[in-house]
Amino acid sequence: KSHEKSIFSLDTLITPDNFHENNIYNYMDYIFPKLDQIQKEIMKKLFDMKDMEFDELIIDATSMHCFGADDVEEPKNQMEKYKQVNRTHGYSRSKRPDLPQINLILGVTNHYIPLLFDAFSGNAPDTAMFKMLLEKCQREYPMLLKKIQGKYLVFDKGNNSENNFKEIDTLCEKWSCHFVTSVRPSLVSLKEQLLPLKIEEQPVIYEQQHTRLRGKRSTVFLYDGDKTERNVLLYVNEEIARKRQDEFLELLNEIQAKVSEINQKKGNIEDKKDLVEKFLRRKRVLSLFKREPDNGTIRCVPIQKKVDEKFNLAGKFAIVTNDFTLDADSIIRIYKTSGVIEHEFHILKSVLSLYPLRHRKKERIKVHCALVIWGAM
Repeated sequence: KSHEKSIFSLDTLITPDNFHENNIYNYMDYIFPKLDQIQKEIMKKLFDMKDMEFDELIIDATSMHCFGADDVEEPKNQMEKYKQVNRTHGYSRSKRPDLPQINLILGVTNHYIPLLFDAFSGNAPDTAMFKMLLEKCQREYPMLLKKIQGKYLVFDKGNNSENNFKEIDTLCEKWSCHFVTSVRPSLVSLKEQLLPLKIEEQPVIYEQQHTRLRGKRSTVFLYDGDKTERNVLLYVNEEIARKRQDEFLELLNEIQAKVSEINQKKGNIEDKKDLVEKFLRRKRVLSLFKREPDNGTIRCVPIQKKVDEKFNLAGKFAIVTNDFTLDADSIIRIYKTSGVIEHEFHILKSVLSLYPLRHRKKERIKVHCALVIWGAM
């Protein structure tokens, strides 16, 4: 019965009497060179289905922890290194930089159907993965790029550098696609527009259960000297704004209590100053306070402008795109589809969440991910 329910039942060469745990890794080795062929067949069958609409392809990336690390033989071509799917350390989206990882990239339709996926080395940047996936689509699945008009690359605040935007702009121009990304509210060009944004004055642009977003569309030049104007959605999440503002007020009280506690300890002024700064640094608010000596103690004085800005920006966000045809509803919808992509990854991760992937051969990691993604369809 296990054989009948598995993907291996589709291959006549793998008979039920040969399907047992001891051979499962051999089956993964057998499937590995056929991954692209299988993916192509799945996509073809989806395209052949009547009444199946493919209006958008939304591409996003994530990372997957793995046990073990690979001895990497540096290829001459940087892109070839990323294609090797090496278990290595890189930007960890789940805040576990201590574990080696691989990167996964998944493309879903606006109906949340996963059309394609690929895996890359754990240190591959999003821009490189987007480029390689689009090249693979052109090479292996040209009908995908022709059939789907709306193609969106989705990435997060970790890729907000000026150079990354330039690379993404080049990709979008070459492949006739667009990007949608969340951007740090602290970015000067956005902060200037977000600070005066008043919750009560903005229309509701999204509402579901306890989540209500209010905001408006605007335009922005992200960086000094940037000659490319972007379409930006500025919005406030009411629930998050209230929660973060309350937490920030509690933190201000906690800081004063901690400073008072430190000042009551014996020790010289420099030691007390070090303790105060260590605490502020741990709370990530060092830049919001001046530390001043005062008759053997340390005064922690808020820099009011910075404190007010942090309080005001709580719960405020910005989503930037290079597609000016998108209104506020569409920007939110596409960005929320990114959340569905993350949900697809969550399904994948939940199956493997007891521990990071354990495989002696790195090729089996990619097969493992493929089988789980196809199973989630």
